[in-house]
Amino acid sequence: VDGRSVGRFIAEEIAGPLGADFHVGLPQTDDFRAAEMIEGPKASEWVDIVRASPFPHACDNPAPRALAPNDRAWRAAEVPGGNGQSTAHALARIYGMMAAGGTFEGKRLIGRAAIEEAGRPRFRGMDDSFALPAAFAAGYQIEDPVYAGRASPQSFGHTGWGGAIGFADPGAGVGFGYVTNRMLGFDDVDPRRKALIDAVYDAL
Repeated sequence: VDGRSVGRFIAEEIAGPLGADFHVGLPQTDDFRAAEMIEGPKASEWVDIVRASPFPHACDNPAPRALAPNDRAWRAAEVPGGNGQSTAHALARIYGMMAAGGTFEGKRLIGRAAIEEAGRPRFRGMDDSFALPAAFAAGYQIEDPVYAGRASPQSFGHTGWGGAIGFADPGAGVGFGYVTNRMLGFDDVDPRRKALIDAVYDAL
């Protein structure tokens, strides 16, 4: 809208003001800080599931590769729906700002209406590419089984391939972030994420 790329907009309007180490488009000078991704057991099983579904084209052009994040081209690209690069602290900080209604240190970074839409259901039904139930608001997963039952109903966030997750819980005033470089796949909820989320809510 204003001529800036998505990565630059996020850097200048969100990550920068928050002091959050979050990037969509990682400068080459920061490559040494990026953890090398490791593809563990079952990490890529979902690709075969989608290819066998009515929507195999979702895994083409290009085909998803678990270790693509190790490539300089991938790190440099600005693919806001797929290659945000972050520390867990930065994810928690950004989602914490959203859990606080879009403000940080008295300054509004995101409009209240946008925060409300992030948690307002827009779709509930079957994700036919995975043959699993799904629920989404404006850009975010809601009612996610990873934190359902612990977080308040208006919570929203998103999981990442291999284990990462970030979410905001406005009811508890909490932002949560978890990242890992060991990508795993599970038939049920990732126990690494569940243990940390349970610990947070036990502490609250």
